[in-house]
Formats: sequence, C-alpha cells, structure tokens
Amino acid sequence: MTVENCRKMCMKENNQYYGVQASSWCFCGDALTKYVKKPEGECNMKCVGNKKEICGGGWRMNIYRNPDYNKEYLGCFQDQHNRVLTGKYAHTNSMTVQNCREMCMKENNQYYGVQASSWCFCGDALTKYVKKSEGECNMKCVGNNKEICGGGWRMNIYRNPDYNKGYLGCFQDQHNRVLTGKYAHTNTMTVQNCREMCIKENNQYYGVQASSWCFCGDALTKYVKKPEGECNMKCVGNKKEICGGGWRMNIYRNPGHNKGYLGCFKDQHNRVLTGKYAHTNSMTVQNCREMCMKENNQYYGVQASSWCFCGDDLTKYVKKPEGECNMKCVGNKKEICGGGWRMNIYRNPDFIKG
Repeated sequence: MTVENCRKMCMKENNQYYGVQASSWCFCGDALTKYVKKPEGECNMKCVGNKKEICGGGWRMNIYRNPDYNKEYLGCFQDQHNRVLTGKYAHTNSMTVQNCREMCMKENNQYYGVQASSWCFCGDALTKYVKKSEGECNMKCVGNNKEICGGGWRMNIYRNPDYNKGYLGCFQDQHNRVLTGKYAHTNTMTVQNCREMCIKENNQYYGVQASSWCFCGDALTKYVKKPEGECNMKCVGNKKEICGGGWRMNIYRNPGHNKGYLGCFKDQHNRVLTGKYAHTNSMTVQNCREMCMKENNQYYGVQASSWCFCGDDLTKYVKKPEGECNMKCVGNKKEICGGGWRMNIYRNPDFIKG
C-alpha cells in the first residue's frame, strides 16, 4: 500500500475521498461520517509500499480529497429491457461520453448514459436501477478508446450539469395560443428578455417563438409537445440561443413565480378589498400580509406606498399592467406597494376557509 495506490483505487470508483490507515489499508467514500480530526502525530505508521510516506495509524486515517472526482458521474448501473433511462436513445459508431452528453443536453434531460461501446441513453429519472461494480463497465467507447462506455447490459450514467429544471420543451403553437397572457415582439429578443417580461407579469410560464416573439401565461392550453429539432430558429438578440420556430415555442417555467401574487389592480372609492385597512410609514408587503393573516382574510393588498387592505373577496376589480403599480414601499424601498389608486394584491397562503 501507498498513498498513490489508494488514490488510484478510489479514482476508479469515482469517490470523492480516499484514506490510508494502519500501514496497509485503503478506504474510499463520498462523505465523511462522524469524523473527529486528530493531531497529525497520531497518524504515524509508514506505508508498507513506501516507507517515506505515512499511511495513518491504529484507528487513525490520513484522508485526501480526490482532485479528479467527477461530480457528474454517478456510477456503473445494470440496465434491463425496461431501460434505466427511458428517454431518447441512439447508436453510433463514433460514440463518446461527450457525444452522448451533447445529445441529452439538447433534450434537456437530467441524466445521460453510455452502454455497450456505442449506445447513448437519456432520461429525467433512473428507473429500477441497481448500481454495479465499476469493473463491470469495461467496454471502450468506439469513438474514443481512452474512455469507457458501459458494458453488456451495463451503463455508465452521468448527471447533466446544464440541466434546466425550468425548461419544459418545444411545443406546437396555434392561433388559440398555448400561452394566452401578455406577448411581445422585439428585434433584440433573448430567452432572458422574455423571462424578465413574464416575471414582471408574475406569470408561471414564458415562451419564445419564431426568433423574436415572447409569450407569457399561467397555463398551457391545448398543448402538443414536439421534438426539440422543430425549435430551430436562433434568437435575434443572441444567436447562441434558440427561440422556437415556425409555430413552435420553447416554453419555460418561471422559477420566481409567486403563486400568491395576483397582480396589479385598479382601486376605487368602493374598495376592491373591503375588510380591515391601515396606513403606516413602515409599510412592507410582509407587514400587510401579517395584518391580514391575523384577520384570516383570503386576500391582502398594498397601495400608494403606505396603505394595506384586507378582504375575502375582490369586488368590481379591473386588472392593470404591472407598470401601473410603481410606488416603492415606505418600509422597504426594494418592494413595490401599488400606486395611485393601484393595488398589488396577494392571496393569503394560510387562509383557513372554516
């Protein structure tokens, strides 16, 4: 045993840590469990394979972090007829790990795996999986003999680091739009520009189409998912991104969507919310929420920087563009508290109907 021998053994297992102990033992692992660090002098036994090195001591271990640990790599798994990865798959005589990764990235799948030298499988979940010893994945990739591409019914599986949980896919659009909220056309369209527009509307979904269009909405209506290749038009504002296609839309889920937020509404003398109300020079959205929670009201709204209104019904309401709610909260300048006769209204998540 030497430190290097231990390192190589644990590298083959793609473990994050390796440790040597009692001159001749090696241990591998991905986490340190119930560990207590001790003075270096208690690790005092020389390695049997190299007397110039220290290999721990009696119940003492020198532990190292593996510099070549691949966070993406999950291991060697047994495959079966009902596949471990059930998404897109492909066979090619030029297969490499990178080729497989790129194919599954295009599908925005969470996992990718290589098998039997020339096969690639994609998927978002591992089904009925059994992890096997690394030695059972022993077949070289046909496109790169320095890499391993699984084995017979054995798959090397990786996690896609660029997996976008918010991305839903490429969808067919129609005259009765898939997303029926606000939309816009611009010659500087990017995915990020569209996202920001729909975040301002607090919509749950946003989608880009035909290079320069953006659509927002809170539901997907009459949708049909299509192959990724049908969304093939570059964004006019960023040629490295795809912005849908002809009647094809790349749709994303807005990670910042606030389910409780309903929007910017017009208020009037016969208030939209007719319950308790209050004025304070320290008003914030949270302060208003807490006041209306105490009343167990279903809705709460902030207006004109310093006002809070509560209620169980929205009366004679008219929804307005978000830009009309433009006054900062007096208690938190980073928040918006409605505007002149404009109210940001929220649904109370802790409302108890009974």
